[in-house]
Amino acid sequence: MICQVSDQPPTNLTAHNTSSTSIQITWNLILPHEKHIATEAYYVTMVRAHNSNDTKQLEAILGACENATFMTLHWTNLRKYTAYRITVAGVTDRGFGKASGEITVLTDEDGN
Repeated sequence: MICQVSDQPPTNLTAHNTSSTSIQITWNLILPHEKHIATEAYYVTMVRAHNSNDTKQLEAILGACENATFMTLHWTNLRKYTAYRITVAGVTDRGFGKASGEITVLTDEDGN
């Protein structure tokens, strides 16, 4: 079956630093509904927030587990004491759906 792209973004996107070089990101999955929308994966983007010359974007595509209601991603090897802007979007066989609202999180300053 060919699915449509979801017009709903993932909800309850949250993130917090777990060290000076890592961030944990969590969001609620997009639940399937009557329009034949079955999200197959999630597209996570993260970019440094305060460097307008920085065009490098960190990206990940993660498959969703059956019967899960939320997902968690632990991103490591980041820059110390740096703010990152994060969004998440659902992906179907038709492409990318609507992205979540953007959030910003700061890695720790210490040497952990």
